[in-house]
Amino acid sequence: MDVAKVLSLKNQLINIVEKIQLSLGSSELDSSNFLQFIQEIKPELKTINTKINDEKRNHSIFSGIDHLPLLAANQDTVKKEKILYAKRLDLMNQIAIDSGLLLNFVELLEYYFDSQQYPVIKNALRYLVDIILIELKNWTDENDSTEFIEKYDWSRLIDALMQFEQSLNLTSANPLNVQSEININSIFDNLQTYRLRLNEQYEELIQNHHIELQHQQEAKLKRRQKTELKHQQKDELKRQKQEELQQKREVKLTRQQESELQRQQKAELKRQQQEAKLKQKQEKEIRKLIIIVAGVILLGGIGLFILILLIIT
Repeated sequence: MDVAKVLSLKNQLINIVEKIQLSLGSSELDSSNFLQFIQEIKPELKTINTKINDEKRNHSIFSGIDHLPLLAANQDTVKKEKILYAKRLDLMNQIAIDSGLLLNFVELLEYYFDSQQYPVIKNALRYLVDIILIELKNWTDENDSTEFIEKYDWSRLIDALMQFEQSLNLTSANPLNVQSEININSIFDNLQTYRLRLNEQYEELIQNHHIELQHQQEAKLKRRQKTELKHQQKDELKRQKQEELQQKREVKLTRQQESELQRQQKAELKRQQQEAKLKQKQEKEIRKLIIIVAGVILLGGIGLFILILLIIT
């Protein structure tokens, strides 16, 4: 494969498609000017389509030569180069399909310039150049155009191509309206090939989107579970702190109760001691009084005197 040639044809096709896109969006170009424009770019598209198909034929014959340098390479290099080679091969096929289909559209616009099919063909071409530009301009050896195609409104292109196919069906049903140089069957083949490639890409995007959505949902679930776990841990920590605080309060209350009980016991003991002491004092005074009274009665005055002396001593 002549990689430099393929990449050069890619850039040439981008320039032509950009011109088509600009002319389709221009309000200054009237129908006659647009007809002149497509007649001017038609040879350029033919040249690109011819060169890329020649390159495809050469590749089918001499593709084995491309792999000769890999015979002495290590396994990692071989794997990397095979991936790169497959991407460039896909690009070559893509350029062949795109240039062939664009050439079909230009020829149809030129032929059906004054017919009812003209607006339908032009509308389909408008959306077709959009997606072709997205694919080609974002293609590099390092990445493909998948992430850019994801942002494209596929429904517009698919609807436009379906209307275009219906228009071709009506045209091909009446052979008298078809000139010999317009090969409707060939256009159908190119269109179906392109639609097949679009469908494969679209299905791949849907699958990737589904996988990405699943990953997002799983990540969201993990974040939610992580958040819930944090809340649970926070609640558990709060509960433990409350229990610890309650235990401290209970311990403090128990200590206060024990301290109060000890104080009451001490106070009761002191009261009892005071009462006992007072009782002893009272009993002693009563005994003294009894002795005095007894002395007075029994001994009279002398006895009282002696008794008093005894008490004093």
